[in-house]
Amino acid sequence: MTPRRIALSLALLFTFSLISAQKIKKVEGEYTFRAPENMSPAEARKVALERAMTAAIANKFGTLVSQNSTTVVRNAETESHTDFYSIGGSEVKGEWIRTINEPEYDITYEQGMLVVRVKVNGEAREIESAAIDLDIRVLKNQPDPKYESIEFSHNDDIFLYFKSPENGHLAVFLLDENTTDVSTLLPYETSGESCYLIKRGKPYIFFSDKTCDKSEAEDVESYVMMCTENDVEYNTLYVVFSPNRFASPISGNRYLDVPTIPYKDFNKWLIHNRKHDKNMNVHTFTVRIKK
Repeated sequence: MTPRRIALSLALLFTFSLISAQKIKKVEGEYTFRAPENMSPAEARKVALERAMTAAIANKFGTLVSQNSTTVVRNAETESHTDFYSIGGSEVKGEWIRTINEPEYDITYEQGMLVVRVKVNGEAREIESAAIDLDIRVLKNQPDPKYESIEFSHNDDIFLYFKSPENGHLAVFLLDENTTDVSTLLPYETSGESCYLIKRGKPYIFFSDKTCDKSEAEDVESYVMMCTENDVEYNTLYVVFSPNRFASPISGNRYLDVPTIPYKDFNKWLIHNRKHDKNMNVHTFTVRIKK
């Protein structure tokens, strides 16, 4: 390639990055949630935050939105710690990119009812076309789509069903609420790949050597869900898919022989990729694990 062509390529890349950045807008929203009697304060905070995010996107881009996000409340002795995992996805009009500053909560009781008011600020982007219609199911104990569940017991096996109408690339991560570390579940570590190649229309069941192609049987890792510190714990599964190839984050640590990365570093990686790839899909599943 000649120097002139290199300069032209760099100019086009800069223009594309500038256009993409211009589509990301600052948003703010608030919501008041009156929790039912059977809902815990932690769950009420989570619902209030998600609806405040949805309201923020609706105020900026329109009303037909949906929002996926994760809020984890960890209890350590007498202290409670709340972590806001605000990488969300909208299927219709907008998507949440990141949270700016910590959400502001006002928690009161009115006539014996728990009332949670929250304000949140962040960055979001308008969705100009429909998201890819992915079929994703979390499976418990059996590598069969019939066994879909997000309710697990200690030492239950976990599998993932995945099917896409388009060719693309996939990565799967698990956030542990106790350590706030993120484990890379897919691509399998021994494969040497940065993401898993997906063929359109083909159903996949991951984490099982019984359902994989024979050529990759030696690479397959299996996983169990563990509840070690509390009676009930929550983990978050991140399923990241894009028609475009992307590199998984660099994992510098290990937990139970699985590569891990601190959540803050994972968050930066995901925000960066979502800003530069408007076709990237991020689906989150909150998995409940009990002893």
